[in-house]
Amino acid sequence: SVGLYAVCCAGLYNVSSPEVGVEWQRFQVIILAALAVALLWFIADYTGHTNRKVVKGFTLYYLFAILTGLLIRSDLTWTSIASIKEIRLPFGYNIIYNEMTPGILTDFQSLVGIIYFIYIIMVGLKFYRSGNKEKGLPLLVAISMLFAGSMNDTFVSSGFYDFIYILEYSYIGMILVFTIFLTNMVIKAGEIKAALRESESKFRQIYDNIVDVYYEASLDGIILEVSPSIEKNSQY
Repeated sequence: SVGLYAVCCAGLYNVSSPEVGVEWQRFQVIILAALAVALLWFIADYTGHTNRKVVKGFTLYYLFAILTGLLIRSDLTWTSIASIKEIRLPFGYNIIYNEMTPGILTDFQSLVGIIYFIYIIMVGLKFYRSGNKEKGLPLLVAISMLFAGSMNDTFVSSGFYDFIYILEYSYIGMILVFTIFLTNMVIKAGEIKAALRESESKFRQIYDNIVDVYYEASLDGIILEVSPSIEKNSQY
C-alpha cells in the first residue's frame, strides 16, 4: 500500500492539469483508507490493547470510504474547482500541484483521520505505559511521524498554508523505524537462541554422563524421563 501511494504521488506531481491530477488524488485517498485499515489491525495485533469494536468500526468506515471513492464521481468526493498550488523552494526550485478541491466526503475522511490518529496514539501510549517500553517506543515514534505527515498534507490540501506534501516520506520513515527495531529483535532472538543451544548442549553432556540415576516422574508416578546411567546401575 505504501508503494502504491508513492506511485500515486509521483503520478500527481507530474501531471499538467487538475483534470488529470484529480484521478491521482482519488487513488491516493483510496489507498490511504486501505493503509489505515492495515495499520490499525497491525497495531491491534502488536499491542493487544485495542478495543475490537472500535477497530471494526474504523474498518467498516474505511471500507465504505474505499467504495465511495471508487464509485462516486460527483462533487461529493472531488469538486470541479481547480486548486493549483505552486510551492517555491530554495535555490530556485518550484513544485506545482495540479489538484481539484476535495468534496464533502473527502473532507469528512480527513476529519475521521484525525480521530483515528488520536485513537492509535492513545493505544500506543497505553501500551508504552503498561511496561512495554521497548516495543512501545518505536510504535509511538512511527505513529507520531505519520500524524505529522498527515496533518501537514491535510492543511496543505485545504489551503491553510503552502508547503510540500510529506506523507509519503512519513510512511517510509515508519517502515525504517520498524525495520531497524524488528531487525534488532531478530538479532537478539538469534543470540538468545544460540545461548540456549549452547546451554542445552552442556546440560545434555552432563545428563548423558552422570553416574547417579536422574529421573523425572509425574504426580501419578509415571516416569517421564530417566538418565542413560540407569542401564549401568540396573543392568537393563
